[in-house]
Amino acid sequence: MAEQTETVRKILTYLGNRPGKEDTLEGITGWWTKTDRGSHGVDEVLNALKLLIEKGDIEEVKISRDVVVYRAGKKQNA
Repeated sequence: MAEQTETVRKILTYLGNRPGKEDTLEGITGWWTKTDRGSHGVDEVLNALKLLIEKGDIEEVKISRDVVVYRAGKKQNA
């Protein structure tokens, strides 16, 4: 749980410092949170994104059949 809280904080801080930024799960894992723990890191970031989506802080946007990006939600942009 502490790791998820830290990951949530890193994502929100990254977006707060870079308005309009969006990226894929892999990009967020590698750059926004600087997690290099393989699939565990990806799972951790995905769980944090799901939580932030539920809260309205992040939105998930399907760019194409195989590409999904995440960006600040309407709540964050308000």
